[in-house]
Amino acid sequence: MTKPRDHSLRVFEAAARHGSFVAAAEELGMTRAAISYQIRLLEAQRQISLFERVGNRVRPTHAGSTLAMRLAQAYRLVDDAVDDATTPARRTLRISAVANLGHGWLLPRLRHFKEQYPEINIQLDTALSLSNLTSDGIDIAIRDGYGDYPGLDARPLMPLAIGALAHRDLLAAFDGDEKRVLASASLYALHRKDWTLWARTARLEGQIVRDNEPVLWDCWNLVGQTALAGLGVALAPAILYSDALTSGELSVLRHTLASLQHEYWIVSRPEHRDDSLVAAFIAWLAAQGDASKLAMQKLAFTIQQP
Repeated sequence: MTKPRDHSLRVFEAAARHGSFVAAAEELGMTRAAISYQIRLLEAQRQISLFERVGNRVRPTHAGSTLAMRLAQAYRLVDDAVDDATTPARRTLRISAVANLGHGWLLPRLRHFKEQYPEINIQLDTALSLSNLTSDGIDIAIRDGYGDYPGLDARPLMPLAIGALAHRDLLAAFDGDEKRVLASASLYALHRKDWTLWARTARLEGQIVRDNEPVLWDCWNLVGQTALAGLGVALAPAILYSDALTSGELSVLRHTLASLQHEYWIVSRPEHRDDSLVAAFIAWLAAQGDASKLAMQKLAFTIQQP
């Protein structure tokens, strides 16, 4: 028995799906007469009746319904195969970031990266223990340090400027007296020496640390959350809390930011220099860092106004 041509099967599937030769003709760019001819040709080849007329419409017979269902399944598989062959392959980039920057700065911005590069999936690792780029399969890391990463490529992302952050409710409890807040409220930081640096920058000559010993936590994200929760004064990077500072939820005491010697860095493996996806993410990341540096400069100008 002669096997039907694919064109006749396509015509039949469209007519069965629409229940109309006219609608099938419109979809396929054919005349109704051509549709009828292809259906008759298919019925003659298979020696079966594929349609019956019901009023002004046609509907598939039992044999026609079975064939139409199987054809629809087959064409979906074909369409999926074509889509898979013509759609750019997805790739996952593994990004490791220090927790405070990953949660507070990078994660809210990733949506914009996905809009530009929908074919790239991002897997973000913000574990407190820093990943090893080589052994852990990390493509790009964001670290805070001094840029000394032997055997790796490193470029600065943005500087670190810390401020003493206090919630407006905490300030209100002390009638806005910042010296009383610093003397009486709990102080939080990542390192004790950071309070010494900030106090010197604020011309308080270290008396804050001497008179009120700070509580040290192991990441800036936790330190900053203490300020947002109103638990005390947190010494943390101001850029991570720019929204809360802009809204007035948090204030920078003494209108003072202290710049740390270390900063945030973009770190990657030399063998990825020619990887276009890694390069795309690093370029996007650098642009985000430049925008944040500009925002930090504006923020510093604002908070320095007494």
